[in-house]
Amino acid sequence: MDKKQRSMDGHGEQTFNYLNKNSVQEKCSRLLGAMLNKSWPLELKEGSQLNDKEKEKILLNHLLTWSTWPGFLKFFGSSSSSKDKLTKQGACRMIMARAESCLDNLIKSVENGNVTVGTLKVLEKHSNQFLKLGEIHQMNRKVSVSVKNYFSQRLRELKEFFTLRDHLECFIRFNDKFTSGISLTNYIFSEYSK
Repeated sequence: MDKKQRSMDGHGEQTFNYLNKNSVQEKCSRLLGAMLNKSWPLELKEGSQLNDKEKEKILLNHLLTWSTWPGFLKFFGSSSSSKDKLTKQGACRMIMARAESCLDNLIKSVENGNVTVGTLKVLEKHSNQFLKLGEIHQMNRKVSVSVKNYFSQRLRELKEFFTLRDHLECFIRFNDKFTSGISLTNYIFSEYSK
């Protein structure tokens, strides 16, 4: 990661707000296009031998860990002239399309409740970034759906799922003790006399 890229990480949104007001927008678009191309994971570039599921996992991780994504999506998603300038830069059109598509599918799966447990755990780990991306997605698409509300609902469901699973596992272990010939009184006496 070079100096320019390191300086933008953690300050992505502020940097994009500044660039949006700056009169040298075309030069900035070229610079940002180069940065986007350079930051794009090698595994997602043309010629990769990974299957679609592996590529989606890498893309999701990139969206949730590269702190500059919210700024990119806000800056280039809301302004078609900025987006047109950026997408003339190398593979930027494909990169932006894949990122926006992945985010759109992810948000729809959270809304519909068909997000996988594994993906939901990843989203929970990176919840701040996901909620920023969701807010920008909502603003760019001009939709009134609150990603935060659906995400909170899915996290509550996940917590309830794990609680129920733990109770069922406890019940099964408890039940196994009695089917193996141990009497209830002997089991209770041995467990509580320790």
